Amino acid sequence: MEEKNQEVNTIDIAKLGEKIGMEAKEQELPNGKIVKSLVWDQENLQKAVKEVKNLSAEGNPVRITGAAPAWLVSALTHTVHPSPVSVYVPQIGKDIEIPQLSHGKENAEGEVSFKTTQKGDAVLVEFSMDCDIYDENNLSKIVVPEVEQGKAVYISGRGPNYLTVAVAEAYAHTNSSVSLFQPGVGYTCSITHSRKKSLGDLTKDPLGKEEIKEKLSASKEMSIEDK
Repeated sequence: MEEKNQEVNTIDIAKLGEKIGMEAKEQELPNGKIVKSLVWDQENLQKAVKEVKNLSAEGNPVRITGAAPAWLVSALTHTVHPSPVSVYVPQIGKDIEIPQLSHGKENAEGEVSFKTTQKGDAVLVEFSMDCDIYDENNLSKIVVPEVEQGKAVYISGRGPNYLTVAVAEAYAHTNSSVSLFQPGVGYTCSITHSRKKSLGDLTKDPLGKEEIKEKLSASKEMSIEDK
């Protein structure tokens, strides 16, 4: 008997937003152009996750399409687990499947470098592409760095959504929470298993560098006065 092709469930970001009652708002782009787009916040993120949660039980492949911040795509990807997820990339005109990445030493074939910094219960994972244009065929070859399990992971890096989401998903089942950086906003929690952090919670500075700088500045001023 021939196996039937599995039905693919599509999550269209614009339609999902409309379904949970969102309306497009005018936004000014860095170049000054005014466009209408959905403005996602914590409340709407939680509504969206609740809306697609049933897809997890169905187990069919899920396809995510439409403009969205990486943290939203990450949250949706994790919510429908264990369903396989792919993200449509209009620039190359195809769907990119989100793989389960390995943990360990860096693999140059993945074309991504990592740096980790830990402070208390927070681990900052910074990634950078070793190329100007990422080759999606190398996505499954990426090896993410080992970090202490149970810690809150914060991910920062410039790259396509499917790359950021794959890195986030790599820590989804080993750590208490995963938050993704958005320039000008901060780190938004897209995955959580912790009572201390809710989906959509915003963290400005997970390592407290601003506080450290203030203390250093105060210490310097005191030393000058003592002279």
